[in-house]
Amino acid sequence: MRIGLVCPYDLDAPGGVQRVVLDLADHLRSGGDDVVVLGPGSGHSHAYLSIGRAVVVRGNRSAVPVTFDPRALGRIRRLLEDVEVVHVHEPFIPLGGWGGIWAGRPTVATFHA
Repeated sequence: MRIGLVCPYDLDAPGGVQRVVLDLADHLRSGGDDVVVLGPGSGHSHAYLSIGRAVVVRGNRSAVPVTFDPRALGRIRRLLEDVEVVHVHEPFIPLGGWGGIWAGRPTVATFHA
């Protein structure tokens, strides 16, 4: 099966959701699935495809690395064209979560908060 995993948080930064997404991708691949991982970040890692540069948003004693690049929505849709199912982590987080939901594919969502 071809699966798209979408993470709204910078995949180059340490974090629980990022680790879950990357570990899930490894697990699915070990079972024979073809997995594409999307998220903000530098794009220098072979583990995922970047949807845009991340900026840190601070608030509520927290720092959240997300992208606000409006091109992210189109990138996500284009990169998920040939997947059979999309798994969106934190679907309410702009723009990564939204792009995964709006990709027009059967979608599973995980709310980590």
